[in-house]
Amino acid sequence: MTPLDEACADLTALLPALIPALTRDNTPGDGHPILSAGAVVNTDVLHAMLTLTREIPATRARACRMTGEPCPRRPLSTCLTALPRLESRLRDLRLAGDKENFITRDVARWTRTVKFALGLRKPDMPIGANCPSALHAADYPDQPCELVAIGAEGFLRDDNTIWWQHAAVVWCAVCGATWPETQWNRLEKILESA
Repeated sequence: MTPLDEACADLTALLPALIPALTRDNTPGDGHPILSAGAVVNTDVLHAMLTLTREIPATRARACRMTGEPCPRRPLSTCLTALPRLESRLRDLRLAGDKENFITRDVARWTRTVKFALGLRKPDMPIGANCPSALHAADYPDQPCELVAIGAEGFLRDDNTIWWQHAAVVWCAVCGATWPETQWNRLEKILESA
C-alpha cells in the first residue's frame, strides 16, 4: 500500500465523522456559528463538507481527462479509492510533468481541512520569518512566504482513542522547504544572517 493509498483510506474513514460533527457547536467563545435550515452548524465542518463534495470529484475528473479514461459520477469514497491508481497512471504515462503530484497535494490538503474541522489538527504557528531557502529565492523571488511550525495532528486508533503526533517541522507553504527539529539551530543561524 502506497502513502497515497493510505492517505485516501484515512480520508475515507474520516468522512462519516463529518455528519454528526456538523451540528456540534464547538466554535470558540468569540466565534460565530451560523444557522442552516433552522439549526446551528459548525462552519468549519460545513466548509470541509462543501470543499470535499466539490473538489474530490473534480480532481478525479481532471485525472481521468488527462489519462483519457471515462469519468462517470461516483460517490466520494469511490473517487478517493480511484485517485492513487490515477496518479500512478499519470506518472507511468508521463502526462502531467511537474503537475503529476496534484492528486497527492489535494489529498493532503483535504485531510488537513477535515482534521481541522474535526479538531484532530492544531493550527500551524508562524515563526516570524520568511523562507530563506535557495529554491524559494530562485523559483519564487516575488512571493515571500512566512515560515510556520507545523501543528500537532491527531490520529484515530482502532479503539476510538486519539493518538497525537507532533511534527516538529518548520515549513514553507510556497516552495515546500522543510526544516526538521534537528536543523532548527542551522535555520536560526541562516535567519539571523539574512
